[in-house]
Amino acid sequence: MVVLIGRRSINLEEYTCVSARTKHSRLIIKTRTGPTQLHFSALRVSVALARTILSINPRRIELAFQSMSSILSLQTLVGNTKKLALVDDINLKFRDFSLTTRVGELAQAISYLFAQDILGKPIIVDFEGYLRSQGHYIKVDKQSSPDFVLCDSLKAKQIDLLESKGSTVNQVKNGLKSTLRVALEQCDSGKSILAASPIGSAVKNSFGTVVLFPEESVTSWDACVHFSDPEIETDVTVKDPLALIKYHFASWFMLIGLTEEAVGLASGENLQMMQPIEEKIVDDKKYYILNKSHGLFPNIINDDFFAKIGSEKKKYGIASEVFELLSTGDFQSIKDHLLIYNPISNDDMELFSDGTIILY
Repeated sequence: MVVLIGRRSINLEEYTCVSARTKHSRLIIKTRTGPTQLHFSALRVSVALARTILSINPRRIELAFQSMSSILSLQTLVGNTKKLALVDDINLKFRDFSLTTRVGELAQAISYLFAQDILGKPIIVDFEGYLRSQGHYIKVDKQSSPDFVLCDSLKAKQIDLLESKGSTVNQVKNGLKSTLRVALEQCDSGKSILAASPIGSAVKNSFGTVVLFPEESVTSWDACVHFSDPEIETDVTVKDPLALIKYHFASWFMLIGLTEEAVGLASGENLQMMQPIEEKIVDDKKYYILNKSHGLFPNIINDDFFAKIGSEKKKYGIASEVFELLSTGDFQSIKDHLLIYNPISNDDMELFSDGTIILY
């Protein structure tokens, strides 16, 4: 059953890019007209956490086990308070390296949902994964490159970069400005890596996020995604946008146990799968329910860990037009060449903005 963190929300606060990048100046909050909070369920953030790890290379089955380990660690990482917070004295319960890793993974998962639900960027892959998907993999220094490549439009071939930082601090905004500046600088480094590679990708936007988590006993401030992005956009060209799309969805197929399909998509092949018979209509859009495979490794989000008491087993699916795109490589199946769906999180389903869906 879902006992990780229940349903939670986290505050959002944006800062001007100039104030974030300029040394010896204070951060200036940017007036926003959009949402002030990001809402998510335990299952939703667990899926996001798994996909951030799997998108490194969806062909590596061992990353599925790493994902399971990271999901289960949330049990001991996140507190039971109504507001999102980490357990008290967390530094005494984890070794320094392990704590940094686990908090960083949770921050990446939340940044993943932030990119999808707030920024409207449903396609998200690891930065190294993007290089791999474009046929030019090089090992990059994680400390000097961004976490993710983001995409929403096939027609414009646009990509963005995002670097996520996470921390639990005793005082709100402790070291926030310098951490945010470093995140944006890592995006700059990512731009240089792409510009110098045969891919030749230019970047439209880059985003830095710093997710700060209080401990349970802290009442003076709440968990928050602090972020900044450039205010000047540049033109962009992606060498092979379809390969990027396939690579993104490969993590979904690996997540639900369809390993052969995941490996094929991550290798740039079309989806080799019969059209599913079972369908679900949500807001006038059709979703295919996918059959989980009987692979040699456990389903990361199987019902032994995440079933609701007394409920039917979960079903996992994908938007029919995305299924057709992955099967045929024909962009015409996607209206306006956009891959964006209205996210839904309730007692019946988890619908993600890339068209993947879980039915309770």
